[in-house]
Amino acid sequence: MRATVQTVAAVFALGALAAPAFAEGPRAELSIPFKVAAPGTETGLNMDLRYLHPENREERPPTIQKLAIRLPPGTRLDPSALPACTASNEEIQARGRDACPPETQVGTGTLDVYLGTPDDPHRTDLALFNGPGMIIEVLLFEGTNTTAALERLPVTDGATISGEPVQVPPGAPPERRFSASRIVWDIPARGGYLVTPPACDGTWTTVGEFGFADGGEARVTSEQPCTRGSGVLPMPAAATVRIAAAAPRTLVRGRRTRVRIRLASGDPDCVRGATVRIGRRAARTDASGRASFVALVRWGRPAARLRVTTPACGAARASLRVRRRA
Repeated sequence: MRATVQTVAAVFALGALAAPAFAEGPRAELSIPFKVAAPGTETGLNMDLRYLHPENREERPPTIQKLAIRLPPGTRLDPSALPACTASNEEIQARGRDACPPETQVGTGTLDVYLGTPDDPHRTDLALFNGPGMIIEVLLFEGTNTTAALERLPVTDGATISGEPVQVPPGAPPERRFSASRIVWDIPARGGYLVTPPACDGTWTTVGEFGFADGGEARVTSEQPCTRGSGVLPMPAAATVRIAAAAPRTLVRGRRTRVRIRLASGDPDCVRGATVRIGRRAARTDASGRASFVALVRWGRPAARLRVTTPACGAARASLRVRRRA
């Protein structure tokens, strides 16, 4: 009997040694082609990014903690080519997509997220806005203008989108945080915002690098066939000026208020010496694009128009709210 037990134990031991070791599956999949395949051409892009559980792709994936998407070398992603949304996180949280001017929106999309409910995953809508040197990704409850969360994704080196996504709930352990599972972007071509690399040897490659809350990491690539040869990069759009900040945003009728303005432009010369005006009150900006002056609103309109004019970079306008004196 003892020999039989030893023999059975030996068989199980050999079986354990012979069993193949578990191979971890992919943690991420990325497809991010440009909308055109010609070099040096204004373009948009479509992104389909999936985060996966390494043992079972049908299960909830680990929470993403950091990411970097490196577009093909030579790509030009230029936030200064378009007007920028300067709304604060608090304004976006309160007003949804209405916090950013319509002309600053650069794309739309969807995001699927695990919330820890039986109905997981849940779909949210995405609104993508051009921010100062970044993409602002606003998550909205599906079919509404109610902000669920937002991410600010810096754009560096003209071709890298990076970020450290917000952990919700803040400070919660990994198993209680919301987990994104699929992100889809649609960014159309517009105003030189995105331009393909100036040359092609047959394939453009985008690299995605990701870090997860469970300590895992992933590096994936997305390849796109392109038209061999080289193209001529389009010239950036004519330099324009925009109002990057104005404070306060509310004036009191009949009360003198100092208004501070900051301008922005892709061309530093555009913000220097611009004329800023509210009614008859005016000032000129300094070399950094800043100006301040005392405004006095006497009329009964609910808004005061702030106007900016420049010699060669066009004009810009904004509205400041006006309320009655308490």
